This record gives sequence, structure tokens and C-alpha cells, in this order.
Amino acid sequence: MKPVGNATPKTRLEMIKGLLHLFVSSKRRMSPLHSFALCTLEDRARWILDPTTDANAFLDSVEALSSHGHFATCDVVSVLEEVMEHVPPPALPEPGSAPEFVVRVLLLYARSHIVPLVPSSENGERHNLLSTPTFFLDVLYLHERGPTTETADVTPQMVFDRITSLDLDTTSYFFENSIFSKRLQYNWAQLLAHPLQRHPQDQQEASLDPPATK
Repeated sequence: MKPVGNATPKTRLEMIKGLLHLFVSSKRRMSPLHSFALCTLEDRARWILDPTTDANAFLDSVEALSSHGHFATCDVVSVLEEVMEHVPPPALPEPGSAPEFVVRVLLLYARSHIVPLVPSSENGERHNLLSTPTFFLDVLYLHERGPTTETADVTPQMVFDRITSLDLDTTSYFFENSIFSKRLQYNWAQLLAHPLQRHPQDQQEASLDPPATK
């Protein structure tokens, strides 16, 4: 798989493949110790590849992905369950020491009119994984530009609001976009930062220009 480069992807799946190629290639240049796993979403999560430091093996699995049609439901909770089964995050280390590793899920969600099932914050329900200090969840939501006639009762904003309800501790990053653009690439680049070494999203600098001096 080649990076996206200047070519405009024809489908959201092509866009996702290109973004993952750029992400993995960049993270590998930062450290060869980074490992990558792969899980897909149908109506529930389906685990594809256990964590591996072999970037080529991971990208081959990404390249092999294809659309499996349309699903009326989407259980994001099942993603958390798969993570707990296949790559549980480590326990919090002693104060003053760094964890051996952290687990981060990059959820790329591309269903414009399917509101996902997530733990409800209204009744206090919360998946244990979301309370683990060595686990992080970041989301990129790729959606159509607006509702269609058949799905006018469910808008991309409603979907995005449900997804962002996953973050009760403001440690996650959430981005949304409907087209491949410089803004999307800039948002994706922000996800390269280690989750323990970045500001909360609402404090993230929107510009790379240095602050003005007095």
C-alpha cells in the first residue's frame, strides 16, 4: 500500500487505508518498538490481527480489508471487549515511574447514519477499560456531508455526539470530516503524539506558529 500523497481517495475505505499507512510509517520512524493490532466493525467488533511490530504484516492486513456491506447496528462496546481479551493494558506503575506500555485504540468510524451503541453516561454505566489510566481511545469520524432522505432522522452530528460521550475524562481526541482535505491530514497528524505527552484536545494549539513575544 502506498501513502495517500496528493491523490484523492475515491472511497472512505481507501481514505482509511491511506491514513493508516501514513500513521504506521510515521510511528515506526519514531520508534521500532511500536506495535499495531487490527480490529474491524460489522454489527460487532471482529478481531483481525494481534499486536505486532512488523509494520508490513499490519499494512498487508489493512490492504486486504474490503467492505462487508451495510449494518443496521454498531456495537462499539464490543471493541472494548476485544481489546480486554487480546491486549489488556498494564496496571498503573508506582508513582513517579512510567508504565511499560500503554494501549491506544484509534477508532475510525465511517457510518454517517448509524448511531453506535456505547456505554451510557446518563445512568452511570461505564466500561472498566475507559477507567484504566493506561488505556486511551481516539476517534476519527468520516461521514457524508448531510442526511439523505431515507436517514433524515439521524444526522452525522447525532452520531458524533454519541461517540464523544465515550470520553468522560477528557483524555481522548475526537475529529470529524466528510472529505479528504488538509484539515483531515492535520487532525490525523495530531494523533501521532504519545497520549501521555500531549495536551487535552481543548488546550491543543491550533497553529504551529510560535507565540508572539512582547
